[in-house]
Amino acid sequence: MQFPAPKNVPLSRIARPSPGGGHYRVNEISSRDAWNAFLARVRPHTFLQSWEWGEFNRRQGNRVYRFGVWSGPEEGSLCTVAQVVVIAARRATFLFCPHGPVFSDPAARASLPALVSHLRTLGKQQGVSFLRFSSMLSDTQESRVLLRQLHFRNAPIHMHPELAWLLDISRNEEQLLQGMRKTTRYLIRRSLQGNLEILRGNSAAELEEFLKLYQSTAQRQHFIAFPERYLRDELEAFGHDAEILLARCDGSVIAGAFIVYTADSAFYHHGATLPAAGKIPAAYRLQWEAIRTAQQRGCRWYNFWGIAPAGNVRHPWHGLSQFKQGFGGFPEAYLHAQDLAISWRYWLNYLIERARRARRGL
Repeated sequence: MQFPAPKNVPLSRIARPSPGGGHYRVNEISSRDAWNAFLARVRPHTFLQSWEWGEFNRRQGNRVYRFGVWSGPEEGSLCTVAQVVVIAARRATFLFCPHGPVFSDPAARASLPALVSHLRTLGKQQGVSFLRFSSMLSDTQESRVLLRQLHFRNAPIHMHPELAWLLDISRNEEQLLQGMRKTTRYLIRRSLQGNLEILRGNSAAELEEFLKLYQSTAQRQHFIAFPERYLRDELEAFGHDAEILLARCDGSVIAGAFIVYTADSAFYHHGATLPAAGKIPAAYRLQWEAIRTAQQRGCRWYNFWGIAPAGNVRHPWHGLSQFKQGFGGFPEAYLHAQDLAISWRYWLNYLIERARRARRGL
């Protein structure tokens, strides 16, 4: 499917021809249908470029831009999209493109210089310090060279997972079980024989139960939890494309999972457990039910989200990563977050973020 280029685009918003000789035009996309149609065709393994994630960011008080890049002559085709969020932090204000840009195919990466030029101009107009891409480009030498040629450098921190764990759920349940680690398979089957009850929904009631678990888990495991408003805004922005699963035993909720659906994927975005869940394989049962629900919704992929690098036993995600990998699947590595400095203030932010990363042991 092709999308026509917008008419009457102001000259100040038309990108110059690319160094390679192609011509690209950059303009904002205001049509939700056009945006979603492009992503439905490309089906990236992320929900951070979905229209709904943009609406979530608006609820959080951030300004959101949705840009498209059209290639070719006047009636060109949409080849690239980039949802960009203006992040206003105390240390610096910057333009952030989470898990983007999204390209229609590998050849569309040639549009990147035009997009970066456009965003750099926007950044100067907005008075931001830098542009940050947390892209889904593969972590290869080719990708690194592509960004380096545009004067990007490695960011001092990552913003979103750069190593994800995915499971192909197009197979039947028995095949999925056979692809799991022996212990994981055993615990799932054991959980099916007990009195564990699985509740699901996306109402305020399910969210309240999940929040109790989530905040308790954060205190016990010493991580910084997202604020209550963050989870509320995310649930409301995604509507029926978000779901909370809760495991209840003997009247008490002991584990929960926050799942987001987009295109052909389900994403395990947040999780929480109580100590009692260690005696009952509630977390395993929750993931199994989430996978089965994703199958019923027609998903091809179940995305466990981020995992720790292999062999890094000191990483805060090490134990959780072993849990996720027990369900079978494969890793997907993305290029480390890349920064393009726009003003001298970037370097102050760089030092602050490096110190923060060291404190977190990442």
